[in-house]
Amino acid sequence: MKQIIINAIVTPDETVLVSENRHDFKTHEDTKTKKRYGVDGGTEYCRMIGDITDCKDITLYIDDDEIVDEYFKYYRNIFKWGTYGKSGKEKYKQVKLKDMSNSHIKNIFETQKHLSNKVLKLFQKELKYRDDNKVIIL
Repeated sequence: MKQIIINAIVTPDETVLVSENRHDFKTHEDTKTKKRYGVDGGTEYCRMIGDITDCKDITLYIDDDEIVDEYFKYYRNIFKWGTYGKSGKEKYKQVKLKDMSNSHIKNIFETQKHLSNKVLKLFQKELKYRDDNKVIIL
């Protein structure tokens, strides 16, 4: 079974349904098609509900060849990184990739040697996106 990083679909009306945990079934009635779509399984399994041929399946697996550029705009809003803050003693929180500081992402490259290439590529794509769009988050 392939390891899942992000389990998500985008419905025709551009609603993003993300399943983050094993049994957190998410559902949505689409405003364009009037159909109901759903996603479940978190990072343990993928279960898509409804006629998902209408949807973009943006599920990201750890062994995917590449990160689809078209889907990166979704990934940066979905992918979260857990942190205890700069001191390491703050209350644990999860931060979306798009909200992480530039220095935090760069520090991850230096300190987190156990990460998969796919997760590292997400961070690299985020830094490139910021460079290309002149975005700096302090």
